Amino acid sequence: MKAIIFDFFGVICKDPHESWYTSHLDVMGKKRGFFDEISYKVDMGQISEEEFIAELSMKSAINADEIKNEIKKYFQLNSEMVVLVKKLKINHKLFVLSDAPKGMVEGILAENELTNIFDGLVISSSIQMVKPSKEIFEYLLNKYSLGSSEVLFIDDNPKNITGAAAVGIPTIKFDNVGDLRFELKKNKVG
Repeated sequence: MKAIIFDFFGVICKDPHESWYTSHLDVMGKKRGFFDEISYKVDMGQISEEEFIAELSMKSAINADEIKNEIKKYFQLNSEMVVLVKKLKINHKLFVLSDAPKGMVEGILAENELTNIFDGLVISSSIQMVKPSKEIFEYLLNKYSLGSSEVLFIDDNPKNITGAAAVGIPTIKFDNVGDLRFELKKNKVG
């Protein structure tokens, strides 16, 4: 295994948008379709993070600045995962493939002095592609000159696991760090 590709939100860091939505289900009137629609737009780079927050504000009647501050509180790194990623860096090239608004992942990595751990990032909003499309996986492989059999993809979303597997990329579905360590050991990755 030459390289490991990580999803960011839900694996390395708590998903701030999803966490905000979950904590405001009652206020949002359980409008999952609306939330998924604007999440897709921000992940595709069709709207900015500010526009995303403005739409949440209109739908929830919560002040946009309050939403922005609440979302920031959800930027919580999985400290056990950070330790594991640093260990994996010793023997592997590491990449992030994330559906995210422009600048968000880069900002979190910079704030936590983790930018140098990764050999490359592919962020959906920067290339107008989202997981689980095969194109986003092929984009990352081509950009970094990687063969699908040379990499391992780790994500918490079963649809994204299926998307990577369809391109021939070996996968591990992330549930928690303990299970991931077991799966990595089982697959002789370390």
